Amino acid sequence: MRYTLDMNGTSFINPDTLVASPAFSHGAIIPPGFRLLETGGINGVNRDGRVTAPGDIGAQTTRALEGVEAILTEAGARREHIYRVRIAVVEGVELHPGFLAWGRFWQEQRHQPVITVTVVRSLVVPDALVEIEVSAAIPEDGLNDSSIAMWLAFLGGCEEGRRAAAAGAQPRAWAFGSGEEMETELAELVMAGTKRATASSMAALLAIRETPPAVGDYSIIYNGRREAQCVIRTTALHVAPLESVTDEFARREGEGDRTRASWLDGHRRFFSAEHEELGLPFDDAVPVLFEEFLVVWPREIADSGT
Repeated sequence: MRYTLDMNGTSFINPDTLVASPAFSHGAIIPPGFRLLETGGINGVNRDGRVTAPGDIGAQTTRALEGVEAILTEAGARREHIYRVRIAVVEGVELHPGFLAWGRFWQEQRHQPVITVTVVRSLVVPDALVEIEVSAAIPEDGLNDSSIAMWLAFLGGCEEGRRAAAAGAQPRAWAFGSGEEMETELAELVMAGTKRATASSMAALLAIRETPPAVGDYSIIYNGRREAQCVIRTTALHVAPLESVTDEFARREGEGDRTRASWLDGHRRFFSAEHEELGLPFDDAVPVLFEEFLVVWPREIADSGT
């Protein structure tokens, strides 16, 4: 199966049993945490609703796509966020000029969306020859170029990656800690093999409406400059009071001097500041999500057993 990602992490599915096309994909999977935009049918019309170029499907397609672009812009989206396109064309019309207009609109994009083209007897708007609808997935915090490159390398570079591709796995991309210096420092601990655990305030996750991880989830870890460093897989989770942290978990988290006392000191400061910013109460009994993980990519630092 051919499995590709666009700039925002949407995966496009093209099974080997179906025709391979450079113009379209057969399916799309939208990861969690995205806003979906749906347009209505857009014709090649001016502001008063009249067709701008009667009889010219190329010019009408260009005008319709300008309308699509305007809607994307208003929604805070870009062309790269489009994952599905529906096109209706009037029967008997020479389609080639319309396809050329679409090609100019789409030429710089890295993925091919799911496309449906329907031939109809006529459209509601007088003299309209084409009508275009698009669906777009707008990321709240999408994958960047470096994380996409790393994820694709993982999918094709090892057996676990190939299993993840076959299962349609979708990664998140994020950094440990807060602020460029801390994020870079903690990413370096992961790369060095020192850090294999992390902890999050459950109250903070709920307050910002962030979906907690699940065992088996994949994440791409950034440093403070938003450069992808590695891919990890969550292996264990449990929720317990902050004060219940064990010596072993503190050692696996790898921060400070790796003792329980150092862990409590650092996390009390971090979580109390986070709770204060969110207007949440804080004490040593706050529920914490304790997470353990393995590094699965790059190959040279991947943990044994991955």
